[in-house]
Amino acid sequence: MKVGIIGATGLAGRELIKIFEEKSLNGEITLLSRKKKGFIETEEAVYPVVPISKWEDFDIVFSAVEKEVSFELFKEHAKEKPVVIDFSSAFRELEDVPLVVPPVNGSVLEKRVSLIANPNCSTAGLVLVLDTIDKIVEIERVRVATYQSVSGAGRDALNEFFYESEFFILGKTPDSIDIFPEQIAGNVLPGIGEEEEGYYTEEKKIINETRKILEKEIDISAITVRVPTVRSHCEAVFIDLKNDFSDTIIDALNKSPYITFDKYPTPIKATGKDNVFVGRVLSPSLKHLQLFLCSDNLRRGASLNAFEIYELIKNKWF
Repeated sequence: MKVGIIGATGLAGRELIKIFEEKSLNGEITLLSRKKKGFIETEEAVYPVVPISKWEDFDIVFSAVEKEVSFELFKEHAKEKPVVIDFSSAFRELEDVPLVVPPVNGSVLEKRVSLIANPNCSTAGLVLVLDTIDKIVEIERVRVATYQSVSGAGRDALNEFFYESEFFILGKTPDSIDIFPEQIAGNVLPGIGEEEEGYYTEEKKIINETRKILEKEIDISAITVRVPTVRSHCEAVFIDLKNDFSDTIIDALNKSPYITFDKYPTPIKATGKDNVFVGRVLSPSLKHLQLFLCSDNLRRGASLNAFEIYELIKNKWF
């Protein structure tokens, strides 16, 4: 089977290559690029690079590039092959495009499709936790505040953060700020994406994607915050239940193969790990539950989820 990766030099693309290497599947992949040709070398392997225009020659294509590029490439894609797994937000809300977190709604891929959307990196970890709880006691309402690392905005944002940090340590103001609306080093930015009527695009993504993946019109609201950490996103989650809290919720979270129960979850603990780290689980009243979670935005929130989609469709369709 021929597998291609578009955007392999980005943060999520590099993490995807790393996962293939960990699974000893690096021989299956070819890299596609708009600019570079020849080969790209990692510590584990050397990968051929072919023009992005060749994407239709593959069986499965991962697209880890900006939504504008993905949309232009795949907006009319309806062929049986290749199956495209898209990381961007370009197609997530389209009714005929499955938005998939395999442990939660992998069953939507019973029927073969040409295009599959990977969720927002904060949504991916959140729905794994919400789905586990909802199967025990039905969820009525969710309020979530995210604390999202700089790497979620891409490699250029990370470079800007490191650049600003040098000035911040010296008590100086950086020469320029390009990626974020204000300095991120030593700061907290209370909104991610574009603002529209008081809400930010990242907040709408979490709300709409959670409903689509869980397949229910759950009452959910979110506020998204960018924080000066390098990797892994955190979320404070407040949940109203339709029935009284049960200790079986704790048992289910403990037993989930996708969740690591941790008394004090932090971004550093979650970085490089497959699981969502969950802690601070409290039930201050009979029908209320609150918790704190951390998950690696590049791994669990993006590339690992896409790889799990790949594993699922590889077994079903090829």
